[in-house]
Amino acid sequence: MNVGIIGLGLIGGSLGLALKQRGWEGEIKGYDAKEVHGKKALELGIIDNLAGSLEELVEGADIVVVAVPVRAIPDLIVRVSSISREVIITDVGSVKSYILKEIQKRVGNRYIKYVPGHPIAGTEKSGPGAAEADLFEGKRVVLCQRGFREVEEMWETAGAIVEYLDPETHDKIFAAVSHLPHFVAYSLVEAIVMMEEEKDAFFRFVASGFRDFTRIASSDPVMWRDIFLTNKKAILQSLIFFRNALDKLESLIVMEDEEKLEELLRDIKEVRDRVIKGIK
Repeated sequence: MNVGIIGLGLIGGSLGLALKQRGWEGEIKGYDAKEVHGKKALELGIIDNLAGSLEELVEGADIVVVAVPVRAIPDLIVRVSSISREVIITDVGSVKSYILKEIQKRVGNRYIKYVPGHPIAGTEKSGPGAAEADLFEGKRVVLCQRGFREVEEMWETAGAIVEYLDPETHDKIFAAVSHLPHFVAYSLVEAIVMMEEEKDAFFRFVASGFRDFTRIASSDPVMWRDIFLTNKKAILQSLIFFRNALDKLESLIVMEDEEKLEELLRDIKEVRDRVIKGIK
């Protein structure tokens, strides 16, 4: 089966590289609106061929993967489906309900072979130079539409484990476990920027704790702008719980309740350590 990848950054590039290095039987063709990204992907061996247009990418493709920021995904899916009604289209967007609603606005009841997808993998780096052949090894990929074994096989070849969720549940879960942590990391850096404006040299003394905690604040701003805006409702709901957790910890500090503070920190540590053990 031939695969076409739109967007040759970290995720799209890593998928192409993984398929090529793991013996995928079929052509891997790429297209990127940034010409420099396309040429770099070809140079790095991420793809077999570089398409000069969407029409050229779709021609001969069995699966088209849309790997671009969330708000650009619906239009591209509709455009690809208008070029070929036979091609299977999937994506890597971190928000699913928004994409499905936007597609329906554009095509109504017209059937599209679309499989909403989201690989649970990534780094703070971007561009084809950040692509890693083993990025998806042992990682989960969530699909929101059953019945397309071709898409399952593609992700399994890349080393991933396929699971299924409905779009609403997906968005609620990832608002909490992915989008909220990014929101917090960006906010922490901004808070220290504000304190730095008081003329104290905070950033001169940051160490590994700051570096590790805020690593994800180096992620692609366009991608995260789109995620924050398109999963707004679920993220704002997650923020309610986060504020409650902050208030709980703050109140124990204010009251200087040593016993309960240590107990809370210990409980949180145990939960975190148990969860991290299950992450590959």
